[in-house]
Parts: sequence; C-alpha cells; structure tokens
Amino acid sequence: MIKNCCLSLLCIALAMPVLAQDNQRLKDASGVLKEVLNSKTGIPQTTLDNAICVVVFPNVKKIGAAVGVTYGRGVLACRAGLQADSAWSAPAMYSLDAGSIGPQFGGSSTDCVVLVMTEPAAEKILSGKWKLGADAGAYLGSSGATTQGLTGGSRGAQVVMYARANGGVFAGASIGNASITSDDKANRELYGRPITATEIVRDSKVTVPDVAQPFMAALPQTTKSN
Repeated sequence: MIKNCCLSLLCIALAMPVLAQDNQRLKDASGVLKEVLNSKTGIPQTTLDNAICVVVFPNVKKIGAAVGVTYGRGVLACRAGLQADSAWSAPAMYSLDAGSIGPQFGGSSTDCVVLVMTEPAAEKILSGKWKLGADAGAYLGSSGATTQGLTGGSRGAQVVMYARANGGVFAGASIGNASITSDDKANRELYGRPITATEIVRDSKVTVPDVAQPFMAALPQTTKSN
C-alpha cells in the first residue's frame, strides 16, 4: 500500500509542471484578450464581432535567430454551430508552428491572435493541422487604427492574423507557412481524458474547467453580445 501511495505521489509530481504550463497558457491568453479589448489601436471591433473562432497564442517565441522558426502554444474557442451570433464553446488547446512570418515576430516575445471568419476555415482548423500560408483565404490584419474591420481586399477573408511584439500594438502579421495544430496532449491534461478539439467545440455538454473560466469570461468582451 505504501508503495502504491508513493507511485501515486510520483505521478502527481511529474504531472504538475505540465498542468502548470497549461494553466499559465490560459492565464496569458486571457490577458491578451483583455488587452485587445482595451486597446484603442488594437484589432477592429467589427472584425472581432464577426469572428467564428478566436485563437490566442501568447508569448510566441523565436527558436534560433539563424533559422527564424517560431513556435507558440495557445487557446481556441469557437461559436456554437460555427455561427458568429452563438455562444462560445469550451476552449481547446492549440499549437502554432511557423517559419519567420513577419517583422512583428522580431522581438523576444510575440502575442498572436488568429481570427477565423468562415465556417469552412473553422472546419479545417478543427480537423487537424492547417497551413495558413497555403490557403488563399488567409489575410493579414489591417492596422489597429482601422475601425471598419474587413474592407477592400480583406473582405471575404477566411482567416485574419494579427501580432504584436514586446507589448506593442497589434498589426497584420505575414502569414508565411504558419500552421495551426490541435495540442491533443494539453487537451487531455486539461479535461482529464482523451478528447479532440472537435469534440470540445461541438459537444455542448463539455464542462469548462475552472482554470479556463477567466479565458471564457474574456471572450464576450471581444465580440458582439448574444
């Protein structure tokens, strides 16, 4: 019995760093969402209002100056039924992998916000790994000073991507070969069982973990009310 107790304690100790990282990810993503709302030079409100899914990647890091590869761990939430005027789903964990995707990623730490504007784009992201740069519907976010949201060439865009380096203002980020992938291991840790991003988003019975409540509370502030 003592042996079993020791093994249980060891398992808990090994799991704690992973859980702590995921908790910090959710906390940081919540902070980015709040700052987007409060910034006068942030993402246009009308663009946020019409987003079907929001993916927040706080503290994206560049791995090696010569290679220029960037990597981030973030959080996604989508509207129920993938309709812009519906309630938010429970959050799913995602990863961002990319080459050098724009000057906004030149700093030591970059916050990235990906707005998914159409149902087909949301379906692609939920289905697994999706390379944004390979999709003609991906568009660079307009400047923060623009308040009209999607206009001109950006109208009809499937994905709009913004980034800010070292706490600066959000601006359109070059798409490059960025790909967004479901972080299945983190989702399993967060929900305590194997679960896919599609199941999290589409199953209305999925309970939002306590640690994710601040992230959920921030979402209504960045999109139109129901």
